[in-house]
Amino acid sequence: MVLANPHCGLLFDVTDEKGEVIHWGAELGNPHSLSEAGFSRDAFKPGDKLTVTGHPAKSGAPRLELLHLVLADGRVLPERSVKGNGVQPG
Repeated sequence: MVLANPHCGLLFDVTDEKGEVIHWGAELGNPHSLSEAGFSRDAFKPGDKLTVTGHPAKSGAPRLELLHLVLADGRVLPERSVKGNGVQPG
């Protein structure tokens, strides 16, 4: 997880159907939006299993605009915080 302005980033690995590991990157909202949604640096750690959904890059590069993130413990990163549109805690 990269927490920086103007947008945070998520770097993650995906194992494809051939068993090869592909390094992916995702763009999230800004740090303030993420913290208001209740997420911090320690929301997850390297090696945690995540479910990531988003719009892939048109170029075919392993990059996406993150829309939805489910953490290993089932917590969900709200879409509005991911996109940086603000979110009300709770």
